Amino acid sequence: MSERSHRKLIVAVVLLATGALMLPACSSGDDAGNDPGHPDTVDGGDAADTDGSGGDGEAATAVSCDEVLTLPEVEALFGEPAVLEELDDMTNGAKLGQTTCTWTTVEDEANPDDLASQLLVLQHYAGDSGVSGKSFYDPDVQYPGSEPLDIGDEGIIDTEGGIDIAFVDGDASGFLSWTVIDLGGGGQDQSADTDTMIELARTFHERVS
Repeated sequence: MSERSHRKLIVAVVLLATGALMLPACSSGDDAGNDPGHPDTVDGGDAADTDGSGGDGEAATAVSCDEVLTLPEVEALFGEPAVLEELDDMTNGAKLGQTTCTWTTVEDEANPDDLASQLLVLQHYAGDSGVSGKSFYDPDVQYPGSEPLDIGDEGIIDTEGGIDIAFVDGDASGFLSWTVIDLGGGGQDQSADTDTMIELARTFHERVS
């Protein structure tokens, strides 16, 4: 298996295992307004727009990964070279205002000591496609062990099994998840870089706001 194929396999497995590919959260609040089993209905039952336009006919706002975080910024978190993965089959929500970006470390297959892979997953829901971005945010369900974080209108940080940061701002939501897959037991201590991850999340929030 080539290095690129191996990286893409790791990305796919981790995305599925961590639930990084978000589904609309089922809100239990009175303001949910919709059947939680049918997230394709919004605002009291009007069908959500699925052709990439909002209610006024404007196209939904999906942003480029390079506009949100630069490769050097991600590499500063990883502490080693990284690459932005192209996973078209997993990022087909651009017309609905969804941006999904995945970065992985570049591993040296010839180095037996290079046994730790790192993955950073970013997701942003612009909330202007007919489906509220806030419907993807439910920290009580998604991150039950999280703590509040001062970012956006509301935010959380979860450091169990990696570092996850999520926020809502207006009708939009954002998620940033950093995972280290260490096959050798001597990988990076993520807790030492919590502040770096928080600053990266704040940069993400500022650039999409």
